[in-house]
Amino acid sequence: PEQGNDVAQQALGVLYYRGEGVPNDYAEAVLWYRKAADQGNAEAQYCLAEAYDKGRGVSQDFAQAAAWYRKAAEQGHAKAQFSLGCMHWEGEGVTQNYCEAANCFRKAANQGHSDSQVWLGGLYHFGLGVTLDYTQAAAWYRKAAEQGNAEGANNLGFLYDGGLGVAKDRAQAFAWYSKAAEQGYACAANNLATLYE
Repeated sequence: PEQGNDVAQQALGVLYYRGEGVPNDYAEAVLWYRKAADQGNAEAQYCLAEAYDKGRGVSQDFAQAAAWYRKAAEQGHAKAQFSLGCMHWEGEGVTQNYCEAANCFRKAANQGHSDSQVWLGGLYHFGLGVTLDYTQAAAWYRKAAEQGNAEGANNLGFLYDGGLGVAKDRAQAFAWYSKAAEQGYACAANNLATLYE
């Protein structure tokens, strides 16, 4: 790994991060992630960003996290695109910008990243960074829900319950709330309880 094989360096970083076969050592993991990240390895850039985001092996630094997430995101790394979107949503390490969050979430959502689909649906649901559009919200929530994402299922149930972007349909609301509740999503259980009050 010392000679510059970025895939091996990234893999060694993961082993140190998880403590698999070597002692758990976040600082050593970061050292190997950085070697691979500096060579353009997108997964290593994502892992390095996560280390800065969580303050593991380095001091927590949201600006550094955002910079490394961006490098990985620009290479099409869906989890990095999602994480960068979250940083834009929260204004951590970057200026809060719902339009940028939507762009990041859309890139990852189009790759099938279910959490990004939920968050993009949420932006359409509430008109943050995009024009309020319940039909788009329902479409993105459905994509996530069909992958087994509990939050997506709950949110789609909510739209059916209120007739927002879809025809009002209590049976559909019940079905989607149930799918989410079966996964332990507490909000869905509460929604089921109030559905027929």
